[in-house]
Amino acid sequence: MRSINFSKILNNKVLHDFYYYFIFYLYFIVTFFIYFIAPIFIKIMVLMRIEDRVRWKERIFPTYDISGNSIKKNVLWFHVSSIGELNSIKSLLYFFNKKYNHYTLLITSYTKTSASIFKDLGLSNAIHQYAPLDSPQSVTAFLKLWKPHFAVFVESEIWPILLLKTSKICPIIMLNARFSKKGWKRWQLIKPVFIRLLKLFDQIITCSKKDLDNIVSLDTEYFAQKTHFFCNIKYFSNDIAFDPKEYEYLRQYLKKKRILVCASTHGEEERQLMVIHANLKQQIQQMLTIIVPRHSSRSHAIIHDAKRLKLNGILYSQYSHLSNKFNESNNITIGNRVKKVCNESSYIKYLENLDILVVDSIGKLGIFYRLADSIFVGGSLVPHGGQNVLEPLQLGKSVTIGRYYNNFTDIVETAVNKGILKIALNTEELLLNIKNDLAIDSNHNLKPKINDNIRTSILAIKTKNFDKICTLLERYI
Repeated sequence: MRSINFSKILNNKVLHDFYYYFIFYLYFIVTFFIYFIAPIFIKIMVLMRIEDRVRWKERIFPTYDISGNSIKKNVLWFHVSSIGELNSIKSLLYFFNKKYNHYTLLITSYTKTSASIFKDLGLSNAIHQYAPLDSPQSVTAFLKLWKPHFAVFVESEIWPILLLKTSKICPIIMLNARFSKKGWKRWQLIKPVFIRLLKLFDQIITCSKKDLDNIVSLDTEYFAQKTHFFCNIKYFSNDIAFDPKEYEYLRQYLKKKRILVCASTHGEEERQLMVIHANLKQQIQQMLTIIVPRHSSRSHAIIHDAKRLKLNGILYSQYSHLSNKFNESNNITIGNRVKKVCNESSYIKYLENLDILVVDSIGKLGIFYRLADSIFVGGSLVPHGGQNVLEPLQLGKSVTIGRYYNNFTDIVETAVNKGILKIALNTEELLLNIKNDLAIDSNHNLKPKINDNIRTSILAIKTKNFDKICTLLERYI
């Protein structure tokens, strides 16, 4: 029996059109009816504290302006998914808020955390609303209410109805477009629909050269003119926040320590890093390894692993009680048990000989990055794809990662080419890099905690590309 060539069939324009309209109208019908039952599910999420208890109706009935915001003309709309995307466009929001103060900045998102962060931005001409449900009724009501002058969708926010209806009333720019390997494969399953949706954007600014090449490959003649790559907008993020009082206290207490900070680590990485500490502690006096795990639920397990390696470990939630010299219960968490400390002097001695400090609190990374003499960013010794290296580099820190960094390929390769980031292909190389960062030089001097050349290099990339992106966006105002 003769086989059917599906790829040839899908390349037929008529079938492309039929496939697109069939999928889209099917989606349209499904979301039309979801609109009527969505309040039930959102109320359940309110009870689960996932959705906003006060403002949940904004998601379905955008005309229900519970926040009391007054509707103004000349709306510049920035749409993000959550807190990470909002943080990445802070600098852009401040720029447009200042330069176009006769416009209203509308910021939409889906999560409560991003809504709470928005309150702290201090933007005089900005309003936050929860993004509408992607149904014909909610989207139509939302656009009728706000009438945006232009729209910027950050990263891979592709909602068919929202995108289609917005494209009919104003220009749309996709900013920092990025698609994971799995995400890109999923979109290829409905490639004709995907191409049509991307063509609704007036401009696409990608977060990497790879994403640029992928999009252009879909239709070279069309997308080559409208797709650009400058840099990942994570370069525009402000320095990671920290508590100055807590930082100053720890800085004074740990001033004699040579500090390795291991951030966003995973299980197997943590064990390898503690073995490195065990090998180096005799060579590096006063060495302290601070582990900030990607998932804080692993904190007790890390302390348990430290004990098996005969390393002194403690959770930061117990360590921070040192501000009162001695915590109320006189207990130190070790593994899954609690060690009773007899008196204050033995507690202080335990802390002075501390090897591993495990941070089991959220929002402390800014403090420990600033205290560090050497930093390892996790998710890179194991095939996870790496984590954000820009946060420590912006502070001028010496940073090493492993060989798995496909989530941040362009950022990593740019930093390596500029000589401001090191890649360790194995644990032996990682040990040597850490040893070099923490060691005393031939003149018996410690290396400075901040390298101004690193800060300058990051700032140069930020300044150059920030102006380019702002110029492109301003073309549509």
